[in-house]
Amino acid sequence: MKKAVKAIYNSGNAHVDNEIYLSKALERLGTSANIKDQEPDISTAFINFSIVTKELTQLMKILVSLIFTFLLHMGFI
Repeated sequence: MKKAVKAIYNSGNAHVDNEIYLSKALERLGTSANIKDQEPDISTAFINFSIVTKELTQLMKILVSLIFTFLLHMGFI
């Protein structure tokens, strides 16, 4: 059980890291669309999607941490 909980925790953290990379890529894409293509609507959409992704990623990070802490205190680890 201990290995399974640690695997879930590590998997959750890896997922959070990948979402952070995604939000950075979306932000760069939005900036690029505004500078090179002069498409303000598309640029704004990508940047807003980046912001939403960052906010959801922070919530996911908190959730993974709380689940791990809960399982730690319940004696599964």
